[in-house]
Amino acid sequence: MKEPENSKGVKTITLKLIGYRVMGTAIINFWGGGQGAADMTPTFIPVNKFSEETVLKSVNDGQFGCESIERAEIEIFEKYERGVLIPFDEITIEGTPENQKFFYRGV
Repeated sequence: MKEPENSKGVKTITLKLIGYRVMGTAIINFWGGGQGAADMTPTFIPVNKFSEETVLKSVNDGQFGCESIERAEIEIFEKYERGVLIPFDEITIEGTPENQKFFYRGV
């Protein structure tokens, strides 16, 4: 049997940050009235493309199809090689008219 690298059996590895994963819940306004919640389709943003605008563009209605998105409760994770995710930030984005132009609504 192989011996551990050190006396405590702790091993150190280095992983490269490749981007960010954005996911969360969108509060949506239905066509014809009413409101509900939809799980957003998770979005990957490469490190070199990460910005406020790309986070806004990741807000979506999970392909539900709605008139507008009232707001989104978002979790952002750092994504490393080998699929490792580490929490980065939690934010709320309001569905202001200015922000609506970036949001993606399905169907």
